[in-house]
Amino acid sequence: MMSGPASIDAVSPQHAARAAGIVNGVGSLGQLISAYVVAVIVTRFGWDQLFTFFLLCAAAAGCLLTLKWNKGLEEN
Repeated sequence: MMSGPASIDAVSPQHAARAAGIVNGVGSLGQLISAYVVAVIVTRFGWDQLFTFFLLCAAAAGCLLTLKWNKGLEEN
């Protein structure tokens, strides 16, 4: 829900529509493939590894967020 406004705020006004479209498109693509990815991981590796995968994805997202966060603080 907040990804649209956040992506618009993160870029210049000239690129706001493109950023919102890319974020929306990637979100839709993720929704399409997530069920397949979950099924493959559970079938091949089990439920425990699925939650390990979720943890790794969350950690990677957190690392990417801190990179952007620090960049934003340096600009001010």
